[in-house]
Amino acid sequence: MKMRDFFKVFLSVLFFASMGTKGVYCQVQRQVNSSTITKTTCALPSYIDEDSIGSLDWIYLERDDLERCTEQVINEENELTITNYYPQQPRWERDYEYQMGKSVSSKDGIVLYDHDGNEYSRLDDYNPGYILSQYEIEGYGIYNDLFDFDKEELIAMLQMAGYQVSEQDGFIIATYEDVEIAINLDELIVELRFFGEDDNDFFAEAGNKLQSSDRTDYVRTNNYVVPVKNTRVWYNTLPSEIPYEITEVESYLFYQVISENNTIVKTGNESIFNDCVKNSVTGIETTPQNTEIKIYPNPAATQLCVERFLQETADYAIYNIMGQTILQGKLSDDFSTINIEPLAKGMYYLKIAGKTMKFVKE
Repeated sequence: MKMRDFFKVFLSVLFFASMGTKGVYCQVQRQVNSSTITKTTCALPSYIDEDSIGSLDWIYLERDDLERCTEQVINEENELTITNYYPQQPRWERDYEYQMGKSVSSKDGIVLYDHDGNEYSRLDDYNPGYILSQYEIEGYGIYNDLFDFDKEELIAMLQMAGYQVSEQDGFIIATYEDVEIAINLDELIVELRFFGEDDNDFFAEAGNKLQSSDRTDYVRTNNYVVPVKNTRVWYNTLPSEIPYEITEVESYLFYQVISENNTIVKTGNESIFNDCVKNSVTGIETTPQNTEIKIYPNPAATQLCVERFLQETADYAIYNIMGQTILQGKLSDDFSTINIEPLAKGMYYLKIAGKTMKFVKE
């Protein structure tokens, strides 16, 4: 394989790895499973007075942590299917940001599903990039090839591929037009940096017109190199036209590579992955309130009132959005209260006599 072609493959693998698999597969050649949590922070330019930020701006600046599980499956026909599972349940009515439970990307296009498994969006667009070569399949999910080079070999390879190469603070910096690739062979780090021509003072302050960067930190496990953290930084503009910086840190809680049913490498907690997939596909079925059971107030701060038109004693359980049991007990009266003051703020599910209702702890 030519050196230039190798770097094309390397970059394509990086971008595929940053996406997320499943599908109708025959004999599986390779499967990569992972579960991640992404923490997002936003930063304003130093010259901005926070008192000048409007309420709509703050909605853009406040970000929740997001969990995601990913299956990347390559079948015997070299077809890649990437499935992302999102366990976050909607926080309130018409919460469009959290309504997606699963996304499936393949050579045929992209399909989005809600938490009940119903399809609500489809983009049919044949993508030949999801048909992989045997070379890509053999190394998919592990990154030994890159870090098996010594420094001199890597520099020579980059120069042959047409990059301008320098060294700085332990990194090999390869530049081509408005893109930089920074590689640290000792600490197992790869960073892609993209530059632009925006003359805004904030962009210049943030990094000499740096428009975005995507850094992956790897670790060597059982002689294999796998990713442990992705850090993405980019810039956007608030509704009030104030520029701001967004930083996403995606940490891997579980990572597994399977080749023809034999596990190559496994790190982290597999149960996190399994729970994420389970809760994303089916969600927690909720039953609309009827004349038999009512709960109020909703949202509630300290006490949740339960009104039942039933005589028998009933067990109850409160679950969080991951389906984990937080509280449980018995209700014996037609009107009862449940102390929810110890619960953290967020959305929960109350299950009584086979009926499940959603409430918010404020």
